[in-house]
Order: sequence, then C-alpha cells, then structure tokens
Amino acid sequence: MGIALVCIVNWEWLSPNLDWLDKIDLFICPNQLTYDILMNWKYAGSYPWEIELILAPIDTERFDYKKKSQCNSFLFINGHGGVPPYFRGILRDNKGPLNKGLDIVIEAARKIPDIPIYLRAHVRDFPYQLPQNIALLPEISENHQLFGIGDVAIQPSLFEGTCLQFLETLSTGMPLITTDSPPMNEFELIASVAAVRKYGKMGNNFIPVN
Repeated sequence: MGIALVCIVNWEWLSPNLDWLDKIDLFICPNQLTYDILMNWKYAGSYPWEIELILAPIDTERFDYKKKSQCNSFLFINGHGGVPPYFRGILRDNKGPLNKGLDIVIEAARKIPDIPIYLRAHVRDFPYQLPQNIALLPEISENHQLFGIGDVAIQPSLFEGTCLQFLETLSTGMPLITTDSPPMNEFELIASVAAVRKYGKMGNNFIPVN
C-alpha cells in the first residue's frame, strides 16, 4: 500500500530467519551493538533496509542532576528482574538467571558486609535471603524517583536490549559500573567488570550472555 514500515529494534529478540524481515524499510537502532548486528545481516542477506543509529532518547528534564564526589553506598535497580536466557543442557535447555544480575549483586554484597547496597525492585518475594547490607527500598511510582539514594549505580547485566535505564542513571550524575560487554559498555562508565561470554537462547534466537 506504499506505507513505510519502521522497526525500532530490541536486538535480543531478533533473529535473521524471521519471515518478516524483508518487509521492513527502516530499522532504528538504539545502540551500536544493534546497529552492527543489522548491518552484518544486511550485507550477508542483501537486504534493501535503511538502518539508522539513534540512541534511546530520554527526557533529561525529568531527572534531577547531582554531581557525586564520594562513594559511601551503591544502588542496584532490579525492576522485575528481567528475563532468563536458556542454556543448552545435556538433555534439554536449562533456564539461566534473570538478566539484570541480582544473583551477582547478592554474591558481591556478602563479600563487603560493611558497605550498604540499596535495592529497588518490583519483585518483593525473593527465593533467598538478602544479606543484611542490602536494603530493599519502598516502591515508587515514577522513574525519576529511582535515583534519590545511593552514590554509585551497579548494574551487572548479563545482556541488555535498549539500555534505557543506563541513560536515565547517567543523566542524574550518578556514576555507573556495569558489564564490560556491548551494549552495556557503550556508555561513559566509571568502571566496568570483565565477564565470561556464553551463548544462550531467547525464543529461537541464540545471543551472547555475559
């Protein structure tokens, strides 16, 4: 009908064997990793797509900026915990941990019992006991209220799609530590953490999981 089809991509749910890919006119990529993946597919499959890199936009006027000068505590935002990838087991696929990295934060917290870590989470019922230095904060109604406590954000994600939360974090002036792998390490970070990469499955798509 002459109507252009534009797709804003979450790369981890995308696979080169999807039957609708050749119907897309323009892909908008919210980070460099997504752009690189689609450019590789474009030339390997001779797709006629237009592909643009437009970083995920946020309204910075909604977030109060406050420069941080010292670190006495950390903030970890778990949300709903994210989604679990599947790893290939001997007999069947085994579900891995949720991608936001709460398990990693809990393990780290036990090694630094004197340093407070503030946890924001929609999920309130955890299958394990939180260490005493992790404080579960009350729920809030607006995302700009997420960053009112804590000095440095830690987000050890196994993978990310848009990284919208990272942009929100940095717009408040809060330094960010995350996984040293794209797209997480595409931002101005105070530090990054090395990770071992495996391949997991999301739907029918095999993706790198850190």
